[in-house]
Amino acid sequence: MKNLNELCLLLVEDIYGDLCAHVYKTLSDFGRIPLRTLVHEADIPAKHVYHGLTVLIQQHLILHHTPPGSPTFYEVDWDGAYNLLRSGKIVSHVEARLGSKPAQALSSLLQLGHARVSDMEEAFKYEKVNAVPRPATNGVHAATAAPTDIAADKAADAWTSTEDQITGRQELHLALWDLLEAGYVSKVHPKTYLPPADRQNELEEDVRTNQFAGSKTTGPKARIKFQNALTMRKRQLQDEEFNFQDSIDRSAKRIKVGTDISSYEEVKRQYGRDTITLHGSLVLKVNFEKCKVAMRSERLVEHSRRFLGDTTSRIYEALLHVIEKQILECKPREEILQEEKDGDTTEEHQIFSGTTRLVLDELEKSSDGFDSLDLDLGGPKINGAHNHKPGSKSKHGDCRDNSIKARNDLLILVEMHLRLLAEHPNNYVVKIGDRGHGEYEVPFHELRHTLKHSEIESIITFRFGTVASRIVRILKSRGKLDEKQICSFALLKLKDIRSVLDEMHSSGYVETQEVPKDNTRQPGRSLYLWYFDQSRVEQVVLQRSYKAMSRCLQRARVQRGAVSATIEKAERTDVIGNEEKYLTELDRINLRRWREQEEKLLCQVARMDEGVAVIRDY
Repeated sequence: MKNLNELCLLLVEDIYGDLCAHVYKTLSDFGRIPLRTLVHEADIPAKHVYHGLTVLIQQHLILHHTPPGSPTFYEVDWDGAYNLLRSGKIVSHVEARLGSKPAQALSSLLQLGHARVSDMEEAFKYEKVNAVPRPATNGVHAATAAPTDIAADKAADAWTSTEDQITGRQELHLALWDLLEAGYVSKVHPKTYLPPADRQNELEEDVRTNQFAGSKTTGPKARIKFQNALTMRKRQLQDEEFNFQDSIDRSAKRIKVGTDISSYEEVKRQYGRDTITLHGSLVLKVNFEKCKVAMRSERLVEHSRRFLGDTTSRIYEALLHVIEKQILECKPREEILQEEKDGDTTEEHQIFSGTTRLVLDELEKSSDGFDSLDLDLGGPKINGAHNHKPGSKSKHGDCRDNSIKARNDLLILVEMHLRLLAEHPNNYVVKIGDRGHGEYEVPFHELRHTLKHSEIESIITFRFGTVASRIVRILKSRGKLDEKQICSFALLKLKDIRSVLDEMHSSGYVETQEVPKDNTRQPGRSLYLWYFDQSRVEQVVLQRSYKAMSRCLQRARVQRGAVSATIEKAERTDVIGNEEKYLTELDRINLRRWREQEEKLLCQVARMDEGVAVIRDY
């Protein structure tokens, strides 16, 4: 927790300044405290504490709760502070999925924390066509780095072109609607700032008062009924939070929207995109949980590409995009408990699945379609599958103009790739039915363990070599073993594995247990068993990743301070674009060297964040 606290404090200080960082540090040191205690412990004027606290609450870095008859208590949101590290990555992901205009709207929400639609309308300067800064993929906005670039073409790449900007009110509403439809933003409601424990307590009290008034909730059957009622209440609140039907201003445009969010395609076909106008009073914020779902899909696609190639991974990506629409967060939601005759309880698991037809539809909607996709697996060609007219939009022809048989042939090819995914030892998908040319489920729980094992093994291989990773796989499959047994299974000599085991043990990746042979408990009369503790190693990797990321950010800050005068000079408006005229050769060399070093450090932070996401978030 110390390393995570240090990392979050560095992020808050770099982005929001010393005042907000001081208030944040006080809350992180003292935990859940009221405002009076916060002002006293911060040891700064109260008006400064109020200002810093307001900024942190606006940015969703502080949670607060006001019990009946008690003052308001404040506490830090560790996840919210850590998500500052991923802001650039999230914007880049949204730009790749939805385009530059939704990414620009999301970037504004990231900077504002949350905002009304009407306030965002006023914030955007539609009459101006100057380029706006594009956030860099490492989470640091390129506005601080782009002007310091020497080459004009490199500086231009860091700025959004005018044709990719949001230039009108209607474009802003369309961009926000695309984000709402995809789930990347959500509505702000009164319980947004509640800590998870307080939200759970309020829900339990609400269910106990309204549905179990005067009845017990402690017996076996009563406990199951109470838990099911609590789960249903959570689902109801979640559905209300992600119900956007009341978000459309129907008085502005006559528009028909069905009960399902998927009716957006029907709206576009009947009325056009220009008919969508959101309520000005609607308050939006970035939904980081949905962003984690999309990042998990990207990681699964990369993992499948290593084993099955680019084409099959593209099919897998389309299936994940279909299933993403059904998922709100990475962690599995609470299921309804069912009591069996013998008194045991079982859970009714929800299945997230997609059919081959939906996968094909998703591929057709992608930007490049089938242009770069070779669905042929090397066997005999299916009649009509590869026949296409010259000048057609894709190698397989435009499916809207092709015959039904040609589309069925494409469905067969897509299903072949889905079968490859199902037959792989990693079980990327599981076939659960024949609906729509085959219905497939993605076992996220099992794949989560696969990704974690792969990430930890790659770390061990990089640090200790291939012999160490082989030993770890043996210990995971066989359990506790002594050195001779490890040598037998690994087909290695004792002297080859002893140094590796000692090195991994000193680093905390393997553990040893002493088992005495008799009551004398002498070291020479004891067995020493080696074993691999997955959960402990995960915590070791997380803590060291937090610490390493903190050191990288501190190093980047020191290096920036060494050339701060030159950076300030290069960021002047009269110098931007005229670096050769106003900057000396030494200044340009120092700026180039600083940018290269900072890029390496921030890229390393991004790599470690991917490992943290695999182990902790997915």
